Amino acid sequence: MVGIYIADEIAWHRHLQMLGFNTLEITPDPVKVVTEAALWGAICDQGLLQDTVIISAGAGQFRVGDHALCWVHAERLVYKL
Repeated sequence: MVGIYIADEIAWHRHLQMLGFNTLEITPDPVKVVTEAALWGAICDQGLLQDTVIISAGAGQFRVGDHALCWVHAERLVYKL
């Protein structure tokens, strides 16, 4: 995979500014979203946490990589039935 190397936080924000992410006035914050995506991409690209599974209540911000629902939270759905 070919990517770009960003030296530090200042360079990262400059890069996002060049792409126009800082001018978008939408929710969720595009700078935060693209930064989190870049971090996750870097982790995957380097092969870190390969066998990691994210366990959550199903909230969208945790739907990355291999994802499993927490059984404690799944119980709430049973009571709704």
